[in-house]
Amino acid sequence: QLLCFARAMVRHNRILILDEATSSVDSDTEAIMQDMIDTGFKQCTVLAAMHRVKHIAMYEKVALLDNGVLADFDETKKLL
Repeated sequence: QLLCFARAMVRHNRILILDEATSSVDSDTEAIMQDMIDTGFKQCTVLAAMHRVKHIAMYEKVALLDNGVLADFDETKKLL
């Protein structure tokens, strides 16, 4: 995960797709990675699959899935 994340930082892609990117790292590394996402990918579209509400709150919009089916899609502040 960290290697792929580092590669994404170097490549400067316009779209970043993350699937539980911080799920297998310690809390210090998780905080560093989240800060890097917030600062290093400001001009990118970030599509992130995650379960931790504290990270979801940082995104503009959220899609809620229920058993793999789109249940809701709206601004994060409206859904949380």
